[in-house]
Amino acid sequence: MVRIHMAVFPRSSSLSGSGFGCRLRLLLLGLIAALISFAGAQEAGVFEKWTALDGREMSAQLLRSTDGEAEFLLRNGKRAKVALDRLVESDRLRVAEFRRAGKYWKTPPKHAQWPERVSLNWLESKVEVIEAIETDEVSKHVYRTRHFEFEADAKLAPNLVQDFCKIFEVTHAALEQNPLGLQLYRPESGYFKVRLFKDTMGYHRAGGLLNAAGVYNGASKQILVPFRSLGLRKANVAWVRRGKVYDPTTLIHEVTHQLLDHWLEVAPIWFNEGIADLVGAARYDSGQLFFDRLENGMKERILGKERTNRRVRFRGASGFELPLDPKDVLQASRAQFMGYPPARRLEHSQVVHHYHTSLLLVHFALNDGKEGPGGLRQYLETYRQDVTRRGINELEFPDKIATDEDRELAQQLLIRRMMGERAGMDAALPKLTRGRSDEVFFDDMAGFYRSKGIFLKPAG
Repeated sequence: MVRIHMAVFPRSSSLSGSGFGCRLRLLLLGLIAALISFAGAQEAGVFEKWTALDGREMSAQLLRSTDGEAEFLLRNGKRAKVALDRLVESDRLRVAEFRRAGKYWKTPPKHAQWPERVSLNWLESKVEVIEAIETDEVSKHVYRTRHFEFEADAKLAPNLVQDFCKIFEVTHAALEQNPLGLQLYRPESGYFKVRLFKDTMGYHRAGGLLNAAGVYNGASKQILVPFRSLGLRKANVAWVRRGKVYDPTTLIHEVTHQLLDHWLEVAPIWFNEGIADLVGAARYDSGQLFFDRLENGMKERILGKERTNRRVRFRGASGFELPLDPKDVLQASRAQFMGYPPARRLEHSQVVHHYHTSLLLVHFALNDGKEGPGGLRQYLETYRQDVTRRGINELEFPDKIATDEDRELAQQLLIRRMMGERAGMDAALPKLTRGRSDEVFFDDMAGFYRSKGIFLKPAG
């Protein structure tokens, strides 16, 4: 099955008495805090009823499971291991679903929000040259970081190689701290693969889309990006950054897709594209991602910006209102979002608007009311279970359309996927809206953004 996800843009101390006593007090305080934290975790955990084949029941929280055994936390704080063949069938199925979900979820961070700043230590910033071939006929340069392996078909300046290393690794570090507790994908090779191309011809031959700034190919598990989307220029014998034109946003967007690869088929497209755009909207500077002024990055992404007399202002008049219909995107299948058959064709500007709406929706859903990201987490899990039950995530499309039979099969599969995605979104939507009407949901969203200096109005 071919899966393409693309970025679409308009563009030691001594033991003295006092010191030891101070450390002892700190140790005791830390121990008390840990005990309180443990008690709070027990209270916050989900305790459910579990039934054995002999009819005995227990109230416990499922912690982990192997092929033949499950470990539970009991209400008295003790842990118990139970053989799966001692549980009733329905409970064995629940354990199996728990194991499947472990591929997708981990415990979310305590504060359930993006860190203000994500930075790297010296070890995370290391890059190794794996291969360097530069002849009249062949140019191949391969580099490896802690989590990534990237290849370019032209020589890159050393400082540019170092910056690419930082871009990849700081995006990985940021996603590891995502407020939803999304589990990151683990590549079989041990490294995430990225390919960079000096011209559009090489990019296109490798499978890149000419109308996209870059793509993540879910089949080959590779990111493909041409130099033109990054703002690079040739200087003597190596490629370098082109001043203020240099823009790593496309790389950050596609790396986000790559790190969440296993979510691409079990989450709606508005979320997949919205979270990639959201991470891309965080300000990148010298190996750091800043989330503390995320809304400014979102404004720039949606409205664009221009520089006049050393000042930066966003395009569009003061008080510019962005027309928005959240429901139009929340209920859009992949085909409807991107505008390809069997859905109706969309203009490029309409697709870009879907990306902007998705960005706004994801950021709002992460900050919606007291629950914060809890509602969005429930929404995603409901959707994942629904499309998995329907088998939508396992549909196999032909790699090539060579005959009328291939074309007919592809059309039927596209329709089935579109209907399955819509059904999954309908099943999951109440978890996100929490009983609010379309109008109230929009008003809450508009009120949230009004305080951020982003003004929304109903579309139409």
